Amino acid sequence: MAETTALEIIKAYIQEAEEDPTRKNRLTMNRVNWREYLGDKDWSHLAEGQNAEHLPKLMLAAEMMSALVRKAMPARGDWFDVEFEGDKIPVIEPGHIKRIMDICLQSDTLNFEILMADAVKAAYIESSMSVKVHGVRVDKLAFRAVPELKMITDPSGRPVGMRQDMSLKRDPTSFWELKIDLIPYEDDLRDPSGRDLYRIHKVRRELWEVKEKARAGIYIPSVLTEILKGFEDSEKRIADEARGKQGAQPARSTRDIVLYEVWGRLVNADGDTITLQNGRPAENILAVVANRDKIIRGPVENPRWDGLLPIISAPLLRNPFALHHKAMADHIQALNDTIDKLFSLIEDEGFSSVWGIKEIQPDLMDDPSQAANGLPPGITLTRKLGAPTDAPIVKRTDIGQVSGNTIALLNILMREFDNAAMINRIGLGAFPERQVKATEIVAANQSMDVFLDGMVKNVDSFVSQVLESSFMLVMQHFDEIDPSLIIAAVGRDAAFSLLQMSPAQRFEIFGNRVRFRVGGLAATVARAREFQKIVTLLQLISKSPPLFAMYAQTYSLKKLFDRLLRTLDIDTSALGIEGKDAAAQARALMMFAQTQGAGGAPQNGPAPMALPSASNGTGLSTPPGIEGGGGENAFTGMSMNERSM
Repeated sequence: MAETTALEIIKAYIQEAEEDPTRKNRLTMNRVNWREYLGDKDWSHLAEGQNAEHLPKLMLAAEMMSALVRKAMPARGDWFDVEFEGDKIPVIEPGHIKRIMDICLQSDTLNFEILMADAVKAAYIESSMSVKVHGVRVDKLAFRAVPELKMITDPSGRPVGMRQDMSLKRDPTSFWELKIDLIPYEDDLRDPSGRDLYRIHKVRRELWEVKEKARAGIYIPSVLTEILKGFEDSEKRIADEARGKQGAQPARSTRDIVLYEVWGRLVNADGDTITLQNGRPAENILAVVANRDKIIRGPVENPRWDGLLPIISAPLLRNPFALHHKAMADHIQALNDTIDKLFSLIEDEGFSSVWGIKEIQPDLMDDPSQAANGLPPGITLTRKLGAPTDAPIVKRTDIGQVSGNTIALLNILMREFDNAAMINRIGLGAFPERQVKATEIVAANQSMDVFLDGMVKNVDSFVSQVLESSFMLVMQHFDEIDPSLIIAAVGRDAAFSLLQMSPAQRFEIFGNRVRFRVGGLAATVARAREFQKIVTLLQLISKSPPLFAMYAQTYSLKKLFDRLLRTLDIDTSALGIEGKDAAAQARALMMFAQTQGAGGAPQNGPAPMALPSASNGTGLSTPPGIEGGGGENAFTGMSMNERSM
């Protein structure tokens, strides 16, 4: 009776979540945004011959945001720090936990950098990024060399002795690995009230995947047998109906099962929490329903020791009091659509100005069939004998052209799109193409920084939650991870200390004492801003000798330049002065000093050196950490506090 009640409650949850009007509106908007991102547009209203051009501006804006996240998360964990709360833990240091998480986040089943970049891209289009933190068993092969005796034969094949040799043996084994899945918005069903009474992950699995979990004891085999019987009955009915009909579709060789994974509390219509089979209230449970009509797992208590839900979500832009937030793409997709339409019209006029609209007099042509399908360029027309020579056979009748106002409107739309999508160069930390005053740069930065900072903090907070949830799951399944990976990450002493603990002891020690501080994305944006500030300072002091003298008396020019190189992620290890380079550089500096002292350049000598700026084309218009920056990361091995200094 309890199971039937649980199924009825879960069915009501699914229906309530799917029928939520705000969710439906959000899904409709998501489809519009994705179609604009993919360039899948409806041009059915156009007349034959009109151009249908798509400019991928929304796609580029989303990819830029995604690339910013990938830039902020290198393959190893310089983008986050681990902190211990309370007393020091013997042998184990925060760096050990950091390296363990590194190997878990970069494995055969998980690439955390790509996952987070895709999550941010999805949030840009769909308003929210949602992931599911769980684990999987991965089959691997263990290789070992074993001694064996091999027979030695003479040329005739007769045995003459034995020799010892080594052969390779492959032992199948399996280990636990961390798995984090990106959840599409439509597959994440939430309690519309916002009280998180339940959370449902809808996923489609093929039959072989469900069978594997049933063999592993995760799903109930008897329920799976009932589902298979239902498949067979349905396929037989379809086959009977299609028998004798031409073009009937054969049954699929693989059968899909829609699973609803339910987490939360099961409350009946009377407002009472139902009881599980073990007598405990269903307050924090897991249940899996197949095809909306059969419970294939549970309900059971939450299998995670920390009691947390495995699904973690966060918006890129927060709306107060809203469960379904707004996406960056919601409004800029309309701008992109308008730009496409206007650009296509301008393109139509461009082609029309070349080909023109022609009026033909077929009665003047010797062969009127030449114009049956239009007149190709370069064609020669023969006038009919006796036809008047003062009347043209072909006459252009163009009546339209692209006005300057149309081009100006397109430019305005382009600028508005860049502003709305936050891809203008000042907002992302680069210098504009024209030369502007330092105060103008600062004012433009301040107007965009607040908005960008809000998104950056939302992303870093989301990543921090994902890391903490992942770490708790890793501690729960630590004994099932490949021990060779643990030893390679932290060394034998630390690995032995961790592995000799029982899972419960390990969870007790680390469960509430480890905190993750994520600042990779914020550090990347801060590095770009520091680059702006340093170059702005260099421009100011280079134009004012009193300011330059005041700076030189108080601060170090070398340290300022070193800091500039660090913001550009330039590896300075190969830039040191050696041998002949030192003498040549000394002569160049002396000539530069003499030039500055003389107030100009010598007639046949080099021109005075200019400080880097966007206007002199020195290449500093590329924002560090966003569009480029070469060499090794200058912040490798530094803590977040050191990087922010």
